[in-house]
Amino acid sequence: MAPPSPWIAYYETLPGGQYRITDDNLTALQAAHPSRLLFADIGGKTAHVLLLDFPFRVAENFVSIKAYYLRRIAVIELPGWGPALAGVGDGSPLRQYRLKSARFVPAEGHKSDGVELVLEHQGETFKVWHIGCPAPLLKCEAATLNQSGAMGKKLIDLQNMRLVAAG
Repeated sequence: MAPPSPWIAYYETLPGGQYRITDDNLTALQAAHPSRLLFADIGGKTAHVLLLDFPFRVAENFVSIKAYYLRRIAVIELPGWGPALAGVGDGSPLRQYRLKSARFVPAEGHKSDGVELVLEHQGETFKVWHIGCPAPLLKCEAATLNQSGAMGKKLIDLQNMRLVAAG
């Protein structure tokens, strides 16, 4: 049995599968673990992101108490998502391609960190990159796409998966 997560002390799971963090716990987390917080463009808006048991976006305030909803982040909400082939454009056609592999590649020798996706379509194999996203979220994306059952599925079916923590 896995030991309990240290991050669960900072947030609550509400009935119905929602999550929240109190203002005090957010402040305590920021003081004790500043590397677990970042700002990123999530779903087209700058958001405060917490890297806990899952990557969470800090969302709207609760009305009655000093707390915030935490929202799980989907692959499609990541900055720079729709990976594209060079010269193909926005990546829309790639949504029909099937995932063969996904791996995080650090910036060593590259311009930036990225997730290399190997895709298959009509018997051909293609490599595409997802870049333009903070490295911690790219690592979570790779971990998410490497979950059991993801390989062989079309990108359009994977893009709504909620991110998991990167090992």
